[in-house]
Amino acid sequence: APFGTRRASGCILTPPMETKITPYLAAQMTASSNHFLSPSAAAKCGGTLFALLLASALSVSCAAPTSKEPSKPTFAPPRPAPSVTTATAAEAAGLVNRETPSGPSGQDAGAQPAVGASPSTEPIVVANPKPVAKASTASTASVPVAYVSGNAVDVREFLTFWTHTDSRAARSLLENLVDGHVAMLEATRMGIRMEPEVVRAAVAAQLAEMEQNLAERAPELTLDEFLRYQEDRDPARFKELLSIDIGRTMLLSRVARTWILAQEHAMVRVMIVSEEAKNALIQAELDAGRDFAELADEHSVPGPGPQGGELFPVVRNDRTLLPSLAFQTEPGQVAGPVEEGGGYFWLKVESRPEPLRGTWSQIRDAVEASLEERPLSRDEYVQWKIAMERSYEIDVSPFREIVGEPAN
Repeated sequence: APFGTRRASGCILTPPMETKITPYLAAQMTASSNHFLSPSAAAKCGGTLFALLLASALSVSCAAPTSKEPSKPTFAPPRPAPSVTTATAAEAAGLVNRETPSGPSGQDAGAQPAVGASPSTEPIVVANPKPVAKASTASTASVPVAYVSGNAVDVREFLTFWTHTDSRAARSLLENLVDGHVAMLEATRMGIRMEPEVVRAAVAAQLAEMEQNLAERAPELTLDEFLRYQEDRDPARFKELLSIDIGRTMLLSRVARTWILAQEHAMVRVMIVSEEAKNALIQAELDAGRDFAELADEHSVPGPGPQGGELFPVVRNDRTLLPSLAFQTEPGQVAGPVEEGGGYFWLKVESRPEPLRGTWSQIRDAVEASLEERPLSRDEYVQWKIAMERSYEIDVSPFREIVGEPAN
């Protein structure tokens, strides 16, 4: 592509990079696919380390939601999704809050909820708090996307054959949209707000990079000309959607990182080896004082998870293997080898930081600094996504009905 936008291998978001990793320009959140893939299918499709080690937690049905035993989140439990009336682009991106009504307990609309507040804390609701009534997709009026001699090509046909032709792209985009809406609800609940000038700067940087790449490949065209004549896009509309998309992506990175930092978590490094014979060599080298990260870089098999002993957080979860091991191992110590999924993994616990507490204005600098130092990893994103699917009702059965797929 003349824009030179790189396709991301996972949700790697950081202030200089995150504008490249938007659902519109690149599939930044592909293959976690909790709504579409069973744990075994996720593993076959290149699922992350957590798709293998947290397989039981990744099992989510595509059918209409059933009652689930609620988890005990550190934050206040979410209320039903509010119905959002027509919004400006900035509001749609979650960048600007409308006037917020007082909560049921009479909470001042201007008060910021504390991150890590007790589960009884009332969340702040944006827009109309009335739940959206579910409409039957079967009764939805036909929406044409084209006409042939007066005969309509319906949006259902379009979505059905797009899914048939490129199922992963269609489902990935739906996942991205769902996750974006969850992130906006969470941002409202936790009082997280993207400053419009920060988003504008990110959008400007993205457009400048596009223009630079275009100048190198097609210097005779401006970006607007390329969009209009080569891509058949309205430049103003493209930039409006780009702004919304970048804003949502930046918001999601901050929401997920804030959630991670507010949980009880351990900072770990992981090494995965495929051959049992290597374990004795690795143990000998560790006993001799070799650095774990160096050994991981040397011996760990390539894959979609953390590479070469990359540092990442693991939220406490005693029901699954990796988090359990991370909290059974003292900081500075190494655990392993543990056989799992046809390989062997080693784990080093570097630290167990204190959970972050405070309002967004109090913790913003810490969250931003952490993203600058260490981009949001795919494995953090998966942990956040699992937690959100336990807290929010997420139902993609309308999509499956539209494209003629049976509910799982």
